[in-house]
Amino acid sequence: MQLIIFIIFLISSYSSPELWIVEKNSTITVKGESNINSFSCQVPSYMHTDTMLFKTQTADGSTLVESSLRIPVEFFDCQNRHMTKDLQKTLHIDQHPYLYIKFNSFSTHPNNWKNGSKVSAKAFITISGVTKQYTVLYQIHKNQENKITLSGNQKVLFSDFKLKPPSKLGGTIRVKDELTVHITLVLSKY
Repeated sequence: MQLIIFIIFLISSYSSPELWIVEKNSTITVKGESNINSFSCQVPSYMHTDTMLFKTQTADGSTLVESSLRIPVEFFDCQNRHMTKDLQKTLHIDQHPYLYIKFNSFSTHPNNWKNGSKVSAKAFITISGVTKQYTVLYQIHKNQENKITLSGNQKVLFSDFKLKPPSKLGGTIRVKDELTVHITLVLSKY
């Protein structure tokens, strides 16, 4: 009898997988500063659709996710041709043409997300072949079309990814090591 109760508990604790689409109008913006001014480089749209598969719910209430977003480094636009080329060179576009964001889990399932609430996500970010894990806090916005927008910021360091911040004029102009990555994901249920 105890075995049957245990099996029923296991089955009821796992929800069926749900597929969500990452819409093309999702964006990524990288903001940083130099010793002279600040800058912003953006991938203005994700350029293709992708998916997030929300799988099993864990004992702590979080939901495991299967998703890997592939962002072409060439799509970053810094509104200045030289700055864009410097960023691409710094990210080693010739050897690593993509950066990746692989989501591992969210603190709650999307069916429980409320407009204006927050949700945390554990994600692996890979830049220039180096992967780091982060926990990103997202603000949730729902619209009438049943689409959900997740908006979150994460501080990263060039040095975390074994990269040297760009500099110009013999080091007279130096970009600071810290960047803020702003991720906006627009999701719709499949």
